[in-house]
Amino acid sequence: MRSKIYRIEINFPVGVDLPRGVEQELVEIAGRICRAYEAEHRDSVMWPGGVGKKVTYMPWTAEEEAAGRHMEFDDGVFAIDVTERERFDTEPYAPGDLEWQAASLAVVGWGSWSWRRRRRDP
Repeated sequence: MRSKIYRIEINFPVGVDLPRGVEQELVEIAGRICRAYEAEHRDSVMWPGGVGKKVTYMPWTAEEEAAGRHMEFDDGVFAIDVTERERFDTEPYAPGDLEWQAASLAVVGWGSWSWRRRRRDP
């Protein structure tokens, strides 16, 4: 039996620039993995929920933020965070029914995501 994968890592020996479109391709690969998971787990939905620079610290309380420590990022890491949750009754199961698209990358490194239902042929 194969082990389940929780993370995919690529470590470069020197700093590199990602060619135009590569970030989107990586997100699309993550989306394909999510759709495969959904096909095997009909009661769940999974999607790339955050993309950009890796978060290294996030304040959990107003006091932490008031103390002056805000979100911190590792500028040298491009990260894709995936979210999974239970499928609601209002979301009928149909493999490949969701299309993910990155709308924009925010300055702080997090993407704005949207999804749309594909029109299904009758």
